[in-house]
Amino acid sequence: MAKRGAKRTKGERERDLVEEAKLYFQGQTQQQIADAINASRPYNLTNRAIGHDLRQLRRQWHEESMVDIGQVKARDLAELRTVQSEAWRAWYASIGEVQEKTVTEGVNMRRGSTLETKTHKKIQTGDVRYLNVILRVEERIAKLFGLDAPQIHEINWRQQFEAAGIPADEAYEQFVAMIEQELSGQDSGTSGA
Repeated sequence: MAKRGAKRTKGERERDLVEEAKLYFQGQTQQQIADAINASRPYNLTNRAIGHDLRQLRRQWHEESMVDIGQVKARDLAELRTVQSEAWRAWYASIGEVQEKTVTEGVNMRRGSTLETKTHKKIQTGDVRYLNVILRVEERIAKLFGLDAPQIHEINWRQQFEAAGIPADEAYEQFVAMIEQELSGQDSGTSGA
């Protein structure tokens, strides 16, 4: 099959960019990328064309990485507030008085089969699932803006050493001796200057 020398169509170029990016991330050289593309296309790409495509890809990746974090947070906050608003609306709709109808079929000797409808009022206390959604949204907003206090993890080093089979007192003595040796080495190095 003879290769054509005409310019690529826009669709062909887009398909090539995807393939070139994949090969680029696999560590292929420009020549290897050109060889791979040329082997599977009805046209040939030069090293120069591949270089141009790779520069375009790097520019595109750079622009995509320059996202303003404030804009991302604002968009996420807007989405979260929408979910929260809907959850509140659903919560309030789940509270209150509702009328329930019960239809039963009965048999009357004179009239035959009859349907009897009973209506009674029921008080709904609200669906807690909506409150759970609201709580999760609030937690997500706090996390988004770093409002949660850092967690404190207390570690008892003596218990940790003992659990590992290392006498804590001996480890402490070795640590103090090591620090004293380090400090005395610094003192002797600075006093001679």
